[in-house]
Amino acid sequence: MSFIDLENLNFVDEKINKAKTLLPAVKASKANVLISGPTGTGKSHLAKHILGAYEYVMIDASEMVEDFDFAAFFAKLSSQVFLIENVEKLSANQQKSLFEALEGRGDSDKIRILSTSRVSLKSLVQKSQFREDLYYRLTVLNLELPSLGERVTDIETVARYLMGVFGIIHQKGDLDLSPEALEKMKMWNWPGNIRELENVLERAVIISRGNLIHASEISIEGIETKKESASFAGMTLSEVEQKLILQTLQMTEQNRTRAAELLGISIRTLRNKINEYRQAGLV
Repeated sequence: MSFIDLENLNFVDEKINKAKTLLPAVKASKANVLISGPTGTGKSHLAKHILGAYEYVMIDASEMVEDFDFAAFFAKLSSQVFLIENVEKLSANQQKSLFEALEGRGDSDKIRILSTSRVSLKSLVQKSQFREDLYYRLTVLNLELPSLGERVTDIETVARYLMGVFGIIHQKGDLDLSPEALEKMKMWNWPGNIRELENVLERAVIISRGNLIHASEISIEGIETKKESASFAGMTLSEVEQKLILQTLQMTEQNRTRAAELLGISIRTLRNKINEYRQAGLV
């Protein structure tokens, strides 16, 4: 999904509010647009939201052949709207081909290009890694999506929006976050951005048993890995397995079906392990 409703949510972060302010003008315009931001911030989804019902052709610059001919590509298509993903990946030859294709068209003003980039194209121009003339062609309007780690003040807003979405998808009704769960999310830097938060919250919604999501149901891989690596130091594989199984049973309040799903094992395997631990006097 990775798309947050910029137009209808209230944010605190200055950068995201700037993008929100520009969005209505961007949607109403036919000008070229560059959407930049780290991986997982929802660039492609925002581009598709801007395009709405328009017919468009999408190409990924990271998958193009070196001798890609933009002029021939544009000429054979009836569409006048194009989405170029990962535009920063265009080689020097591909950049030249795109610029010349745009320059050589008498009706070039009829073509609209939306581009996405994971890095600042302006910084690439300054390093002579991206054509300045092409940069200005593509960047009539510019939307910058900051990383989630930069906007901790908006994590609660985004999290509640996503919970509402996943609550509907998984038929869980109205859900809420405990203060501890929210604090746990605010402490993480979210290197995977919105996409990572989506994964964490969808999992929490699925395994939640009530309307309140607790901190124990917010499983963040980076945090859990650090905790586990410290707590499992010096243990044998058998001891690690035992600890994981018992912790998962405790987290799911002894619900074996849910525990087996979380552990990725069959209910029969889990039952055998529990019997083994019971015989050893561990449970």
